[in-house]
Amino acid sequence: MRLGQFGRDHARTKLKDPQLEQWLKAGGKRRFMVDDCPCELDLSNWGTGSTVQAENSGGGNEEMQLPQDLNEYEQIILTWGKEHPGEILKARVLQQASQQFKKDDPENIRIIFQSLAERGLGEVVDSGDRLGWRWSK
Repeated sequence: MRLGQFGRDHARTKLKDPQLEQWLKAGGKRRFMVDDCPCELDLSNWGTGSTVQAENSGGGNEEMQLPQDLNEYEQIILTWGKEHPGEILKARVLQQASQQFKKDDPENIRIIFQSLAERGLGEVVDSGDRLGWRWSK
């Protein structure tokens, strides 16, 4: 089994398949290789029915439903965005604020930002190593 950078390196150097390398990179932690075969975990039912507490304008608490098809990493980012509307989240800030992202590669975090934005969950701001994400409805 080849995970993360090991899988991407194997696709690039041994298999000489740049498309496979990009596919692995775009999928983050849910994509990997077993032997020379690409694999992807179905994370669609992870976190099913997850809720977060948020304060409403009346001062009480209400539950907000998170979209059902988010993995735990996407849920963390989306929750942060809803708690900090209008603020731009950068990979470095997320690494410092969240134990789950502490050792993650900033480029993988930026890929998750782009994935969320492509699904209409927030928007990306800037590009390259300055890319950030912010919650927008």
